[in-house]
Amino acid sequence: MSETSTQQKRQLEKERQVCQAKLQNEDEDRERKATAAQNRNENEQTSHLAKDKAFKSLARMNETSYAYQREYAAEAQVIDLLKNTKLDFNLFEIIVQIICQV
Repeated sequence: MSETSTQQKRQLEKERQVCQAKLQNEDEDRERKATAAQNRNENEQTSHLAKDKAFKSLARMNETSYAYQREYAAEAQVIDLLKNTKLDFNLFEIIVQIICQV
């Protein structure tokens, strides 16, 4: 009878080890899934921030480009005025200041 009891104890120990291994595998699987979800969230946030920075940078570039276009248009107006009229230098400076303030 003690041999049967020993066999039962061994069988129970094997089953306990199998159950413990399953639980450990499940815990590790949950941990991997949680880490993957966290990484996805961080990647999405990083991507969103990068897109936001890119859009802001593009908007600044557009604003700068528009400012340069206005500046060049003002210069072109001054050049056209000079080509079509005979202005003295003081009058030229006044016109440039007025146009640059606009």
